[in-house]
Amino acid sequence: MLYEPLFALKEKQKFSDELALLYWLAAIDSFSIPYSKLLQQPGYNVIESIPGNVIRILPFSYFELGYEKLSLLNKTDIKWCIEAWGESHAHTTLHEIHNDIWRNYENALLAKQKKKLD
Repeated sequence: MLYEPLFALKEKQKFSDELALLYWLAAIDSFSIPYSKLLQQPGYNVIESIPGNVIRILPFSYFELGYEKLSLLNKTDIKWCIEAWGESHAHTTLHEIHNDIWRNYENALLAKQKKKLD
């Protein structure tokens, strides 16, 4: 699957579905943070505690999220996004957009871990 967009280009086929999936994965990746100061633990622990269906339906758009802060996208991916959807003037992360959801799960995990210690 990693080479499908490249194959599609070579065959002059549309690759919009693959590009949309790649962009979605990069967006979802931007929801997590490396380290939770509140928990004093890796952010992975928080993201692992959030149900997949919650993460899957986080609303965002290309024009709201942009591409500059999506670390999974390389220069070619960004070029394809701009060609497909135009230039985005907003550049942020899903973590910044949905920080309230992150904090709810971060606080819930803290409470769960404190309760476990008691």
